[in-house]
Amino acid sequence: MGLRAEAPKTPARGTFGGKAIAPRSVHAVLHRRPATSDEAIDAALHRAEASLADIWSLEFFADPHVPCPPPGAASDGAAKPTLRVDGIGGTARERPFAGTTQPADAVLLGPDGDYLSTWPAWVRFDALSWTAGTKVKGALWTESPPDADRPDHEGSFGGRFEALVCAP
Repeated sequence: MGLRAEAPKTPARGTFGGKAIAPRSVHAVLHRRPATSDEAIDAALHRAEASLADIWSLEFFADPHVPCPPPGAASDGAAKPTLRVDGIGGTARERPFAGTTQPADAVLLGPDGDYLSTWPAWVRFDALSWTAGTKVKGALWTESPPDADRPDHEGSFGGRFEALVCAP
């Protein structure tokens, strides 16, 4: 059984183990990497920024107005995402696939950021941006695989999102 092909047209919402997931902030986290060994040295010495970029993950927060983390930090330390979508295909600046359905993994996280479960997912960006402070929009869908041993890990999540692009 595969994932549904379309996401709801409403803002992204869902359930996990019977509890509602209703994010109020979303981040699109950038990952930068060097294109050449010379660029890698320059980036390591903080003389230049790596030129290749992709959207590494989408992070969904229950809190409103969560700021991007400061440079060099993975998070701002206060707000923890409840859902993180990783491994999104088609988000590289040099080969973008906006408007296409791309595979991903949805990671469900507990209140302390601890791992709870991973579900198969897909993401479809309307357009992509690799500039911190801009926004990207799109749709996604994820749902738990059938898991009779863990009904507390069952649920689904999907809909439209608008994410703030962050470059930690």
